[in-house]
Amino acid sequence: DILVKVLSEDYAEPLSQVKCPVELVWGDNDTAAPLVVAERIRDALPNGAHLVVCPGAGHLTPMSVPNELRAAIERLRS
Repeated sequence: DILVKVLSEDYAEPLSQVKCPVELVWGDNDTAAPLVVAERIRDALPNGAHLVVCPGAGHLTPMSVPNELRAAIERLRS
């Protein structure tokens, strides 16, 4: 049910207003929000986004791939 809701929600308008750099850290094994959701977000952002796909990671990226998440934060700070 969550997947159906997430995939059918439309965030095009708010995403089109984002002006800052965006880092997306996504697990390729995320069943709550599949990789296609990240790709749609990236494509909807006016300036795109840097998408890091983490092999084997699921939905809880801070717990399963903390180093990749930290690296994304550091990229935004530099």
